[in-house]
Amino acid sequence: MNNNSFKFIYLVGIVIVIAIVVSLGLFVMKSSQDFTNSAKDKMSLTDANEFNNMWLHYKGKQKGTSVKRMLQQVVSNAEENSKNADVLVDIAYKAHEVDDFSFIYSTVKEKGTSKMKNLISDIDDKHYYTVEFVYAKSKQISGIIIKYSENDKVEFVPDEN
Repeated sequence: MNNNSFKFIYLVGIVIVIAIVVSLGLFVMKSSQDFTNSAKDKMSLTDANEFNNMWLHYKGKQKGTSVKRMLQQVVSNAEENSKNADVLVDIAYKAHEVDDFSFIYSTVKEKGTSKMKNLISDIDDKHYYTVEFVYAKSKQISGIIIKYSENDKVEFVPDEN
């Protein structure tokens, strides 16, 4: 075997080793990026769970006074987070048996707090309402349904913008 053949084989070996090292580096970078994205998704789910926990104890049959407290919390949330549409909660409600359902949408431009405050005064302290939640794709509560009667039905899609 002559000297040029040996140099050629040696050079090919070096190129193969370099290609393997670069491939491993790219694989490690991709894996760490996937891990980081997964961690971000878990964090956002944790944030959604934390947000949901503020409301979940109001789920089900609630006396009017409890519904009023929840609505006061919705108003506070809208005022404190007026620039963050992700945490603004919309409301569908039926305050009295003879009423139809009404809707209050909270957006960055129109928080709906004045309508919510009017609703607070419209809720009967002694009546038992049924409270249900509507969830966004992120699994975070985006809407609250306040039913006068447990059997009331309503189609309600909160504004997620």
